[in-house]
Amino acid sequence: MNKSFLLITLTLLFGRAFGQGETFEDKVTRRYEKEKPLIIQAHSRIHYNYDYQDSISLVFQLDTFKVNLETRVRSESAMTTSEIAEVFIIENTNYDKLLNKYYKLLLSKLNDQERNILKESQVNWIKFRDSEIKTIRMISDNVYSLGGTMRIIDNAAYISILTKRRVSELFEHLSRLRPLK
Repeated sequence: MNKSFLLITLTLLFGRAFGQGETFEDKVTRRYEKEKPLIIQAHSRIHYNYDYQDSISLVFQLDTFKVNLETRVRSESAMTTSEIAEVFIIENTNYDKLLNKYYKLLLSKLNDQERNILKESQVNWIKFRDSEIKTIRMISDNVYSLGGTMRIIDNAAYISILTKRRVSELFEHLSRLRPLK
């Protein structure tokens, strides 16, 4: 038998046996499904009267847990500066999806006048975020910092934190609403 063929076959067999052939998505799904019941169980211990606020709280916990888990799994294999920065860029993209989800959910609970106030608030937040990103880039410029590749990671992480904070703010607004009858 050809040695190369044997080597490739053994590598594939052992790689699968020890989880090395597992895709990134498989890792995230497996770990999410393993830990999801624990989150639901812990949530049910805290919230005795299951109502709208409790259900939205659980959904939020599961949504943010999944984003954080994906970030954790990605960061375990990130080795280079660009790979680590990409982890935070993807995290920001995932939080941006949650931002849109909770923004739309909050909008759907408001009347027309209140929607206009929220829309104005969101436009102002987007202006703040864009301005803050410019400030982050300016401060990390070689003129103001010691330089180095670490600032690329710091910038990506801080931008993700901005989005994550806004998601939390929108969730807090949503969770304070009484359910409409």
